[in-house]
Amino acid sequence: MIPGRLPQGPIPADADCCGLTRPLSPSEIESIFGAIASAARPPSGLTAMQRNVIDAICLALSGQHFDASTAPPVTPQALTGVISPDAFPDVFRERIVRYMGLVALLLNPVPSEVIDAIHRYASALGIDDDCGGVLEPASSERQHAVLTDFARNGYAR
Repeated sequence: MIPGRLPQGPIPADADCCGLTRPLSPSEIESIFGAIASAARPPSGLTAMQRNVIDAICLALSGQHFDASTAPPVTPQALTGVISPDAFPDVFRERIVRYMGLVALLLNPVPSEVIDAIHRYASALGIDDDCGGVLEPASSERQHAVLTDFARNGYAR
């Protein structure tokens, strides 16, 4: 391996990073990342950059790829059927909502439908979130910086 470069292939994250004590099951992966895609999907559909970022997050957390373009929608209720507050720690459920917000910030501007959807998922997961307080005032200058950084790092193709 060349110094300073990551090895090729999936690199599963340490399960403890998100308050988990075990790897995610395939059905949990499908539900979680399907919900992230569903929450952040604008009426016009996910952008290529959003799909790439969702796949990158899934790869980092699970070591598996996720194709958001072919994944069926996952409702807030369906997500809580798989990721219940009793079975998953607050920090993990909060992280899911943060990933929804991150993927939504790739839109310029963030549609109100997406902000409302993220609120519904957060509520279903038992998370008191203020994603509207973060997503609504996101300046175009800040969004431009995020989009430029993602493009520079290869998420936008």
